[in-house]
Amino acid sequence: MLHGTGGSGSGTLPLVKRLAIARRFAVVAPDSELAEHWEVPDHPGETTKDSEHVVACVRELRAMAHVVIDSQHVLVAGISGGGSTAPYEASTYDDFTAFAVLHGGVFAGGLGPRRVPGWFSTGQQDPLRPVASVSKATDAVRALGFDVGFHTYPGGHEVSSAELSDLLRWWLGE
Repeated sequence: MLHGTGGSGSGTLPLVKRLAIARRFAVVAPDSELAEHWEVPDHPGETTKDSEHVVACVRELRAMAHVVIDSQHVLVAGISGGGSTAPYEASTYDDFTAFAVLHGGVFAGGLGPRRVPGWFSTGQQDPLRPVASVSKATDAVRALGFDVGFHTYPGGHEVSSAELSDLLRWWLGE
């Protein structure tokens, strides 16, 4: 779970903690190198310290002897500014099987060769990531051959519990 601009991993955990405990899934919530934003590759083959850090965190979790990971269900999700990192990670590294962009965008030019399923969502009154903007990002990713869905929810630039619940059902194939 990748935090939004100016946020932190620890600040993002409360959004998903209850669901993670109830549904028994692990959450990795790294911090970006610069709290102001995530460095997102925008050219094929490019990488950044943030991208390498995200993958290293997931691989560290996988290496823990007491943790069992369902390799068919490894989602990278990002909120707002962190959202643009999620499709890059999932399309570049086979550590991930899906991505979600919550109230964010995408740097389509930097996406990798893997075509994994994706999710885009935003608030119907989101002033920072309006419906038209997120819909356009969804279309750009679809044009590259990705199977992605687009969803809107009441409210502004905050992730709702209904949005997270729907995302989990989609991710887990329910």
